Amino acid sequence: MSGAEINEMCRSAMVAHILNHHSDKPFYLHTSSGIIDATRRAGSSEWCTWNRFMTAKPGMILDSIFDCFLWGYWGNVERTVSVGAPSAEVKRAFDIMIEANEAAFDAIKPGVRMSEIDVLTKKILEKNGYEPSQFGSGMGRGIVSYEGGHRALPLDVRLYNDLEIEPGMAFSIEPMLGVFGLGAFRHCNTVIVTDTGCEVDSRVRRDMIVIEQ
Repeated sequence: MSGAEINEMCRSAMVAHILNHHSDKPFYLHTSSGIIDATRRAGSSEWCTWNRFMTAKPGMILDSIFDCFLWGYWGNVERTVSVGAPSAEVKRAFDIMIEANEAAFDAIKPGVRMSEIDVLTKKILEKNGYEPSQFGSGMGRGIVSYEGGHRALPLDVRLYNDLEIEPGMAFSIEPMLGVFGLGAFRHCNTVIVTDTGCEVDSRVRRDMIVIEQ
C-alpha cells in the first residue's frame, strides 16, 4: 500500500468510530505513517508527504502516529512497526525501547518526580549500550497542547522537570531509541495517574508489531 492509502484508511476508521460513538462532541484527528531510518531521525516523519505514491516494502520500519482531540481532551498512541521479519539488531533495539517504556509505567506514581522517569528510561538505554536520546521521555496530554513550539510545559517528562507527579495528571510516555545506520524506534502511550500508579490509556498491543509478508 502507498503512504496516502495507509493514512486515508486510518483516518477514515477514526472518523467512523467517533461519529458512531461520540457524534455530539467536537473533534480533531491527526494520522501519519512515517519511514524511520538513519537519515530521517529528526522527529516524526510523514512519508506520504515526501512521495504519496511510495509504498511499504519488506525491511521498512514505519512509525505510525495517531492523535485525537475529543471534547477538548488530547490523547495519542504511536507504534513502530516492522514490515517483514526484522533483523536481530532491529529486534534487539525494539525490545530495549519497549523495556524502557514498561519500566516507566511501573515507576509512575504520586510523589515521583518527572525527571526521575526520564532518568530511568535513559539509564535503560545506556546500560544496554545505546546512546540515550537528547529528547525527553514524554509530554503533557489531557487539556494541554504543544502548538507553537511551546516545549517547556509543566507536565513534560524531562531531566530538568522536578515536578512531583499527582493523581489525575495525564501525560505521554515515549522514550525514543535512535541507532545510526539502523533506524529510530518509539512507542507512545498516554497515561493517567491514579492514587497508586498509572493507567495506560490505550488497548493497542505494546510488544513488537511485525507485518508479515
